[in-house]
Amino acid sequence: MKSLHAEFSKTTGLGVLETLVVVGQNILLLLVSRPTILLLLKDRAFQVWKRNSMSIDLVHEWFFKQKFEYLHNNPCQPHWQLATLSEDYKFSSASFYDTGEDRFGFLTHHSEI
Repeated sequence: MKSLHAEFSKTTGLGVLETLVVVGQNILLLLVSRPTILLLLKDRAFQVWKRNSMSIDLVHEWFFKQKFEYLHNNPCQPHWQLATLSEDYKFSSASFYDTGEDRFGFLTHHSEI
């Protein structure tokens, strides 16, 4: 499981940085100008994800639903203001659960896992 977490972090972190280079150069320049964000590590210039992040097994249905709702509702929080409705947030799977339409092409309903 640890290698899956490491591979996920590596792959998504590289994707975030590549996206910043392509569409968000101003953001990338901001990161470079802030020494608390730019990490001068031996093996990388940037670190997207927190090292040794705590992973929690979702073994109880109620706990899974709590985290699931949090993830879908987080973009609607006043401090983010990314969407009014969770299903309207571009990068959320909430609309998939609302309409059944998989606009990403890789989603699986959690009840099928």
